[in-house]
Amino acid sequence: MKEDQRRHVDTKQKSADLASRGTSVNMLIGNNLWFEGPAFLKCQEQVWPQTMINDSFSIDDLEIKTAVAAPIDTSIDDNNRLDMMMLKFSSWERLRKTMAWILRYDIKLN
Repeated sequence: MKEDQRRHVDTKQKSADLASRGTSVNMLIGNNLWFEGPAFLKCQEQVWPQTMINDSFSIDDLEIKTAVAAPIDTSIDDNNRLDMMMLKFSSWERLRKTMAWILRYDIKLN
């Protein structure tokens, strides 16, 4: 997006901010901002808010976070039964239920 295309919109005109402020469902039902967005979007672009975004950031800005990447070993050990069972089942929930059944059966045998 080009710099001249971005503009600041006041929080009172942002529909997404309604939900983040904890607005109840009943309050959202009749709220035009929630269902239609800010009224200025229906107008010509020339009458939209003119406050432009300032992209000058300080290196000390706490909101700017650096990405952290960590290597993950995704290889599967053929000798590890849990790895093999995880491949066999279609979901974690199904594997969990099956393991619970096996463990209950094992307890009854011992």
